[in-house]
Amino acid sequence: HHVCFPIQVDSRDKPNRIAVCRNSSKSGMLLATPSRYHPGDRLELSFRIAVEQRDQAHVVGTVLRVFDDPSPDAGWWRRLVAVRFEQVLETIEPLLSAEEPRQAAIYRAI
Repeated sequence: HHVCFPIQVDSRDKPNRIAVCRNSSKSGMLLATPSRYHPGDRLELSFRIAVEQRDQAHVVGTVLRVFDDPSPDAGWWRRLVAVRFEQVLETIEPLLSAEEPRQAAIYRAI
């Protein structure tokens, strides 16, 4: 699902970092972040997919790969980090499905 939302990222060496979700599924996410991570790093992610989501979701995942966003507009968010969740999050699938068309409509209007 192509959705964007802020994420708090905590790791053993880098607590309280921030990222933006670029796309997500029930088994993983692609994050854009100014922080440096490496394949194999274990990350704890906390997020709300939609404003009306009452409680934050919390998930632990492992970095699979890291690469730079080639876009000249990437700025601080140039590092892309692919994360696989340790457990599949079935509960976020309906939230992602509902949020994706809402965000697509906003981007079309811009």
